[in-house]
Amino acid sequence: MKQTSVAVIHCRIRGYPEECVAEARPAGELLLVHDSSLSADRLEALREKHPDIRTILAPEDADRAQVLNLAVKNSSGENLLLLQSDTILAPDTLRMLEQQLSEDERLGAVGANLTFENGITRRSRRPFPILLRELLDVRPFVRGLLKPIRRIPAVPPVAAPRKWMVDSVAPNCVLLRRAALEQAGEFADGFDFQFEMTDWCWRAKKRGFLTCVLIGARAYVLTPQQIGPLPPAMRLVHLHSLYRLARRNKGAVFCTLLRGARVFRALMLLVISAIGFVLTLMKSRTARRELRAAVDILKWHASGCPKPDHDPLAESDFRWEILG
Repeated sequence: MKQTSVAVIHCRIRGYPEECVAEARPAGELLLVHDSSLSADRLEALREKHPDIRTILAPEDADRAQVLNLAVKNSSGENLLLLQSDTILAPDTLRMLEQQLSEDERLGAVGANLTFENGITRRSRRPFPILLRELLDVRPFVRGLLKPIRRIPAVPPVAAPRKWMVDSVAPNCVLLRRAALEQAGEFADGFDFQFEMTDWCWRAKKRGFLTCVLIGARAYVLTPQQIGPLPPAMRLVHLHSLYRLARRNKGAVFCTLLRGARVFRALMLLVISAIGFVLTLMKSRTARRELRAAVDILKWHASGCPKPDHDPLAESDFRWEILG
């Protein structure tokens, strides 16, 4: 088995690096990339319990991509496991990820299924933007105007495939091949909502490296996942990163068409939420929120889509539906 470096990322999140490091149990080197929020006492306790751990202090103003690049530059293994400090590996998950990566040379990244603290399980994936899907997807309207229903995730059938090929994975728990890191380059900064990983997976795919989620591999996120649509201010942050992703990988023309598709969806949301607002005699909070969100999105596009001032990481309990 090829040597794997494990990099635990503890930056701008409410994490638990002690539990995260204890469950990782790497066969190779172990790194902890952290910010100033991790106290000296906790760092000393980690070093006493894990003498082989290397700690790297990230710059105060570093974003997620810069922190991930620190982990890549300071690791030496042929594979690199990126693990956020609020995520704990299930037993045998690291071995399963390593085995999958070694069996298929086409793979550049392998992710695990994520189970959040409130019991919600998500496959760690995000699709690349496609214009037709952007125009025809009605799920945002259903999620925005109807009350979310909590569902217990169904157990996959025995005949389910061992791996699921995806466009990109979330950086909570992902094993990366060193050759893919060298060819695809560094993680690009300036993204929010974990789009820096989506951007990297897109560039890796252009160089012949694929991405998959291993069905049997699991990781547990020690924070709950919020059910429902994003708040209006965060939708603009999400759209800004989405457009930057499209512009970097598909060009200005595709980005312009994508903006047009999103404006069309905002207009549809405006009409639907306005009808719902009137039919409920202006008492529906959901319709009122979606109506305000549609107006904000249209105003933002009319002003040229500037970078929003809102920081999604400023809220400590932030865990929205960002994976799919």
